Amino acid sequence: MKLIGALFNKKSEIRHFFTVPTEYFSADMKPDGIVSPYTRVFAAALDQDILVLYTGQGVVCEGITREDIEAIAAIYRRRMAVWWNYPVNDYRRGKLALGPIVGLEAGAEKFMAGFIMNPMEESRLSKISLATGADYAADPKHYDPDAAWGNAIQAQYKSLAPAMQEFADHSQRMENSWARTGRDDARQLRQRLDRYLSLFQREQDTDLTAALLRDDFMAMKKASSVLAAGLAPEVRSECSHQLQRLYALAVADETALAMLQARASGQKHASEYLRRKLMQRQEQLAADDIHLSEKTAKKFIAEALTLTAEKASRDEEKRNMGRTK
Repeated sequence: MKLIGALFNKKSEIRHFFTVPTEYFSADMKPDGIVSPYTRVFAAALDQDILVLYTGQGVVCEGITREDIEAIAAIYRRRMAVWWNYPVNDYRRGKLALGPIVGLEAGAEKFMAGFIMNPMEESRLSKISLATGADYAADPKHYDPDAAWGNAIQAQYKSLAPAMQEFADHSQRMENSWARTGRDDARQLRQRLDRYLSLFQREQDTDLTAALLRDDFMAMKKASSVLAAGLAPEVRSECSHQLQRLYALAVADETALAMLQARASGQKHASEYLRRKLMQRQEQLAADDIHLSEKTAKKFIAEALTLTAEKASRDEEKRNMGRTK
C-alpha cells in the first residue's frame, strides 16, 4: 500500500489503480448468499483508492441490477467499476456481437465508479457496441439502447448504415451453456415469423404475412450483397463469413416459406421437392461454426420442416379415416 501511495505522489497522471479480484462476479463472491472468506478478507484489506472491477452476477450475464451492485459495493465499501463482457465473443467465436449494451437497471449507476467494456477480436466491428457503451457512461439515466445503436451505426457506416443495421440486427444475442447477454436477434422478424406460423397451424390465410416475410428475406440478401461490395476491406475481413451466412439463411428461409405455402395450398409434390431442398440447405448451414440469428432466421428452417411433417401426417390420417368409412 505504501508503494501505491508513492506512485500516486510521483506520477500525477495516474488517476486510479484497478484490480480484478479472483472472485470477480457476485455468484462467486456470495455463494449461497454468504460472503466468501476470500472476498471478505480481500475487501477488508484493500486500499480505498483502488477501483475494484466486477462483471455482475456472472462472468457474462443478462445485466446488472441495482440490488446486486449495491450489495457488492457494500462489501467493498466503495462504488464498483463494472467490467462489461459485451461485445467480447471469445467464448463463441463464430458469432459477432453487434448490438447495443442492455440490461443495466436504472439506479445501478449510482453504485458505479467506472464502466469498462471488453471488445471482440474484431476491433472495427466492436466499435458499434462500444459507442453505445460510451453513450451509457456519459448519461446512464437517459440512455436509450435503440437510439444509441442507430446513431452509432449511422455515424460509422454512413450510406451503408441501413444495410449494416439489417446485418447487425441478426447478430446481437450472445449465448451458450453458461453465458447469456445481449438483445435477441431480429426481434421484429421473429414476431412476424411467429404470426405466420400461428396462422399456418390454424389453417388461416397466410398470404399477407407471407408477402411481408418475403420482403424481410429479400432485405437480408440485399444487406449481405451491399456490405460485401461496399465495406472497407479491413472491415469486410472481420465479417465476410457472417455476411455469407446472412445471405444463405435468407435463401433457406425463402425455401422454407415456399414449402409451407405449397403445403397449405395442397401442392404436395411441390412441397416435398422444396422439403428435400431445404434439408440440404439445413445440412450446409450446420457444416461450420458460423452463428447468426440462431433463434430467428435459422430456427425458422427447423420450425418449417416440423410443421410440414405434422401437416403431412394429419393429411394422411384424414385420408385413412376416409377409406375406413
